[in-house]
Amino acid sequence: MVAIAGLLVAAGLLTAFIPDFAGDARDAAQRFITRPVPPTELPPAATAHSPTITFRSLMFAVGSVVGAVVVASFQLFRHRLLPARLLRAQEALLRPTYDALRRLHSGHVGDYLAWMMVGFAVLAATFGLSLGLGPAR
Repeated sequence: MVAIAGLLVAAGLLTAFIPDFAGDARDAAQRFITRPVPPTELPPAATAHSPTITFRSLMFAVGSVVGAVVVASFQLFRHRLLPARLLRAQEALLRPTYDALRRLHSGHVGDYLAWMMVGFAVLAATFGLSLGLGPAR
C-alpha cells in the first residue's frame, strides 16, 4: 500500500519536469469548457420551481432534528440516566451482537470497502423496490 502511494506521489512530482505541462492542461481544460455543443445534444429546457414549505414538511424537519438530539443525548448520558443493574443487563444482552460485529469487521481497509458496498447494494435494492423494480416474474 505504501508502494502505491509512493508511486502516485512520484508520478505527481514527475509532471513538474514535463515541458509546458501546466499550459497544456490549462488549454485542454479551456477547450473542454468552451466546446461548442450542437443543439441536438442540449437537454430540454427545464422549468425552475421553488420548493414550497408547508407546515407538514416543517414538522418533519423539526421532528427529525429533535429525535436525533434526543437519541444522541440518551446515548451520551445513558450511564447517568439508567440504573447500573439495567446497564449490566443491556450489556449482557447485546454483548454477543457486539462480538459478532467485531469478528466481521477487523478494521482492515478491505472491510471498510466491503461493508460500504453492502450498504450501497442494500440502498440500491431499497430504491429499486420502492420504485416497483422488483425481481422479474
